Amino acid sequence: MNPPKNNSFRLDERTREKIRVAVTEAPVTQSEIMCRAACPRKWFYRYVLQLQKRGVYNWHFLYGDLLHKMLAALYLNRQQGTTGKQYPIRTPEIEFPDGAMLTPEDREQARMLRSIARITFKNYRDYYQTMDSGMAVKAVEKAFSCVYKGVLLVGKIDLVARPSMRDGIFIWDYKTTGMFNQYILDAWSFRFQFLFYSWLYWKVTGEKPDGNYVNGILKTLLRLKKGETEEAYLDRINFDMIGNREKYFYRVRMPLGTGALERFQEEILDPHIDAICLMQQQGVDINTNVLAAVTMAMNTDECHKYSSFCEFLPLCKDGRMMLPEYDIREQKHAELELDLDL
Repeated sequence: MNPPKNNSFRLDERTREKIRVAVTEAPVTQSEIMCRAACPRKWFYRYVLQLQKRGVYNWHFLYGDLLHKMLAALYLNRQQGTTGKQYPIRTPEIEFPDGAMLTPEDREQARMLRSIARITFKNYRDYYQTMDSGMAVKAVEKAFSCVYKGVLLVGKIDLVARPSMRDGIFIWDYKTTGMFNQYILDAWSFRFQFLFYSWLYWKVTGEKPDGNYVNGILKTLLRLKKGETEEAYLDRINFDMIGNREKYFYRVRMPLGTGALERFQEEILDPHIDAICLMQQQGVDINTNVLAAVTMAMNTDECHKYSSFCEFLPLCKDGRMMLPEYDIREQKHAELELDLDL
């Protein structure tokens, strides 16, 4: 079978209009901004065409989503500082994307992940029970939005809270990872995501947060041994967490310096927003090469990173003929659908 003659994604009038609509009639998130900065073509596929590889999922993200939901329930109802017996929180089911073809082994792994998440959450709750009993929670899993330079910016913040009544406001973000070290934590203090959330909270509320908190949860690296029962394996994970909770649970306080948010706005955020403003313009007056540079350029160094492939690699390699492998998402930002107000 020969590939179609017009197998490329062209920057024609129809594509221009799709690009304009994507940044004018729908919100823009920090994830979207960073996606375009890393690879404009990936941004084009994900946020303009709203494509997603059919049935593809990531176990790490599924596990992190489980813990996010349980932590949201914990802080939304202000239950931290209480015991699990008083206020039990159920472990949600894992939500696979539509079209995912699950094998019996996949279903078994999902069941095991839920068990590990339940153990992890219980140890987290026990470890921080006393510390968090004095926490003043202001918002949980809440989407904040503002219009800046004509662009609707939205960010969903995991937690806004005072660690104690002696503290100011901090913006919290949960990070579930397989590795923590000081180098990673030092770099996170300058991460776009954290600065953006603090800046957005400031713009929406008029109140500058004192800083950010990384609420880190280490995913267990223990594996099922040959001949070991599931019950013994889960007990081993639990005992390891009880004995080494400081290894599994990290909180890093990252204060914001004087003028940090003003500098973030001027030197870091504004160049990205200016590119988006360019995309909002209509007509053919925009230089085609400039528009292509900010929307269609390929960064092939992003195709394969950290032992994983970009989901859009087939489209970049082989063009439109690979479109049947993809579905179109109904929502540009599915992560913004749930907004839990206190």
